[in-house]
Amino acid sequence: MCIRDRSVGLDFGTTNSAIGVIEDGGDDVTLASFEHAGGLTRTFRSILYFHPEMRDARGRLAPVAGPRAIDQYLEADGTGRLIQSLKSYLADRAFQATSIFQKTHTVVELLSLLLLDLRARAEEKLGPLGSRIVVGRPVRFAHADAPEDEALAVEPVSYTH
Repeated sequence: MCIRDRSVGLDFGTTNSAIGVIEDGGDDVTLASFEHAGGLTRTFRSILYFHPEMRDARGRLAPVAGPRAIDQYLEADGTGRLIQSLKSYLADRAFQATSIFQKTHTVVELLSLLLLDLRARAEEKLGPLGSRIVVGRPVRFAHADAPEDEALAVEPVSYTH
């Protein structure tokens, strides 16, 4: 199977997200499934969990997202930082960043970390997703009180991690 022979779609929700593929010429969507303590789920909770001791090889905080975030948060008996509903802040000019264990993270960085983990977990089940994806958008973003707020929510940004 060639990556060009598949279409990838993402339903990025405020609470839950899902990602699926359709192979070229097919009619059936294959949804990614995600492992967690309770088994498998086809929805990926749109949350991030940071624990001060969870770090990558460079010593940077290494959050987890989705169902694994819930599992780790519960295992840690509520210690750490659990972040929910990030998408609802895309049109909110008042929320630009937050401090997590003495490091400032912008909303774009947080969303990128969430989506990178979602992609990695989806690729474990679906294989490589390629570089193109169809992403829906809400009719109206939360906190979008004016047209310029809507524009902020869909403004292209780049982020490298």
